Amino acid sequence: MELQVLMTADDFKCRCKSRFIGTWRSFRYVAMTALVGLLLPSCETDITLDLPPQEEKLVVEGHIETGTFPYVVLTKNFSLFTGVDPEQVQNLFVHDAAVIVSDGQNDFELTEFCISTLSEPLKTMVLDYLGINEEDLAGLDFCAYVTLSLTGEEGKVYRLTVQTADHHLQALTAVPHNVKIDSLWSIPANVMPDSLRVLWMQFREPDTFGNYYRYWTKANNEPFYPGYFGSVLDDQFFNGEIFSFNLDRGYPGNASIDFETYGLFGVGDTIIVKIAMIDKAHYDFWRTVEQQYLSGGGPFSTPTYIRSNVNGGLGIWGGYGAVYDTVVLK
Repeated sequence: MELQVLMTADDFKCRCKSRFIGTWRSFRYVAMTALVGLLLPSCETDITLDLPPQEEKLVVEGHIETGTFPYVVLTKNFSLFTGVDPEQVQNLFVHDAAVIVSDGQNDFELTEFCISTLSEPLKTMVLDYLGINEEDLAGLDFCAYVTLSLTGEEGKVYRLTVQTADHHLQALTAVPHNVKIDSLWSIPANVMPDSLRVLWMQFREPDTFGNYYRYWTKANNEPFYPGYFGSVLDDQFFNGEIFSFNLDRGYPGNASIDFETYGLFGVGDTIIVKIAMIDKAHYDFWRTVEQQYLSGGGPFSTPTYIRSNVNGGLGIWGGYGAVYDTVVLK
């Protein structure tokens, strides 16, 4: 019986390192055993569980976006029963791997960098590029593999290969053609204070079934944050239509949510909306990750199987056909 916890880079970027992806099947068994013990206090039999060591697997979070450089964060899974501390989290990063991205014609080797090795101006630029607040790192030396020799192009397929002494991983993704945002506007939120606004967006959805999207918002000087209660959607109910919907404000995963003002923006805010078309495997990964996160990931929650497109490992190698638009809420 095995219990593992997986960590991806998005735990640092969006969930501020407080969220972990869990495999809870065996832990539910342990929890139910404990519950039976509470209901039957007359039984005093000690139960000892002999848990074998888990199989070490590599966790990938890598992305390539229209017009930007690919990056890959490489970590290891770990057992929940070993405990979690900053030193252990730091040791999850996998160093000295051979990481290669191919566009079908050329191979591009990615170079590893860690935040501690960068000068202040370059560190600021890199953290902004990755969407990370430095204070969220809390002393962790964040590491990633990057190349500046390749940028994502719409309609292209990219293969990722990762080789270490003990592991060989492969994954395939595409950068889909993006969908232009027709317009952004806001309406009064009808709550107090009366300066709060609801953001709306409209775009024309292609008339082919099977399109998938992920969105983020950036308010003023904040980083881009994905939707808190779900950042992905499909075209099941609006295929081929001119689609208008209100767009919740994105939040970091460890934010304290005020449900009276959840999802709202303020008059005077400068809002940048990023929406990206993604492929089915990429959609399934974030959909199942967010289901796990919203369930609380605890021993009494319904277990969620995290989908992955990485052969030989865990995580995601995903392409974003992204577009951006800006609105100032006057």
